[in-house]
Order: sequence, then C-alpha cells, then structure tokens
Amino acid sequence: DELFRVFYPSSSKCFRDKTVAQLLKDSPSNYTTAMIGKWHLGHHSSTTPTSPNCLPGSSRQGFDFFFGLPYSHEEGYPGPSPEGVVFPPVPLYANGQIVEQPFVESDLTTRYANVTEYLIEALSPGSKAGSIPVPSTLDPITASELSSSIDVEGDRPWFIHLGFENPHVPLFVSEGYKENFEPSKRGDYGDSVTEMDAIIGSLLSTLSSTSQLSNTLIIFLSDNGAWLNPGNGLGDSTSVDPWDGGSNGVFK
Repeated sequence: DELFRVFYPSSSKCFRDKTVAQLLKDSPSNYTTAMIGKWHLGHHSSTTPTSPNCLPGSSRQGFDFFFGLPYSHEEGYPGPSPEGVVFPPVPLYANGQIVEQPFVESDLTTRYANVTEYLIEALSPGSKAGSIPVPSTLDPITASELSSSIDVEGDRPWFIHLGFENPHVPLFVSEGYKENFEPSKRGDYGDSVTEMDAIIGSLLSTLSSTSQLSNTLIIFLSDNGAWLNPGNGLGDSTSVDPWDGGSNGVFK
C-alpha cells in the first residue's frame, strides 16, 4: 500500500527520504538544484489532498526548481468518473503551478531540453545575471517560476536531474524531431530513444561550449525493464522481477 501511495495521481503519501538534491543543498557548497521531467514519488499529502506539496521545486525535496509531470505520463484518463477522478488528465507543473492539463506531448521533450540547456548556460561560471535569456518558447508560468527560483548570481555548483518520459509507454516523439530526423528501424521505440540520444548529445555540447564539461559528473541511468516483454536482456524478466531485465532498460 505504501508503494502505490506514491505512484498514482490519488497519492496521499510523500517521499520521505532525503534526496541527493537535498544532501547537496545541505552541504557547505549549497548547490543550486533543479529537476526536469518525471517525478513519480508522490503528488498530494493526506493532510492537504488538493495541494501538490509532495512535488519537488520551491525548496521541496531539495530542489529549487521543478518542471515536469508528477507521475508517469500514461496515468491520465480522459473519460468520466470513477476513472477520471482516480486518474485525471496528467498535468504539467512548474514548481507548484499547473502549466497545462492535460500536458501536450507534441513538444514536451523539446521543452525539457530547452529548460535544461538554459540552466546549464545560466549557471555556468562567469555567466552574468540576465545575460542568458529565458527561452522564448516557454510559457509565462514556467518562465516566471524559473526566473524567481533559480539564483544565477555567483559561482555556486549545480545539480540537475533530467528524467525523460520516454522510452516508457505510451511512446511519443516531439514534432520537431520528426521534422528533422529520419525514422529509426525500431519504430516509435527507436525514435524515442534516438531523440533522447540527440538531446543528450546537444546538452553535452552546451557543457563543452560553456567550459563545464571537464568539471561535470554525468550519470546516465535507465528505467526498469519493460512489462512482460521478452526483450529485457538477461533472463527475459519483467519490470517487477529482481533479475537483471527487471531493473535495467536495454537500449538495442
């Protein structure tokens, strides 16, 4: 029961352990911290069921800023009650503010990339406050929350957690990616992985152009393996198994 209380839109439990972001903020270096992407560790608390106070951002969960979905993107249900109550359309948040509900998938991954790239540039050593404009493609709510939450003054170290929605089902690819890249031979799954790969490559280039690449620790982690899918690697186990295929997503 505790597990499902942080997984679903009707969650009434918050993630209680200290995050890596909180440990870094509590350190003498006092990191600037941001999370972009899927949270999926609690939405509402039992005491205030209409408030998103389990989400990161605004100093919650150790993060100064959050832009993303509160849970997995497949959990929205467009129909009437009772499903629509338990699984309402998935909202996109900037800190505690709803940007849109339901979220628009056609450019979600692109927006994740734009916000992350902006943060890398704005937080680079020597960057002057206001010299890096907030991306014009962002909505007013996100732009306002980003400007008010992130202190770009000084040369504090930073920590950014970027959690892509893909390649979790249901698969989708940004419209901009479709227009500029050839389809992969693995269909939607391959397209979603190659889009993610292209974004990571672009972010690495931004780290390099801002002279931060050699001083940045980059950790790339996969999601759990697929549900009842024979392509999860050793043992062909599923996402709920303790075997290798249950804990690792395979890119092949």
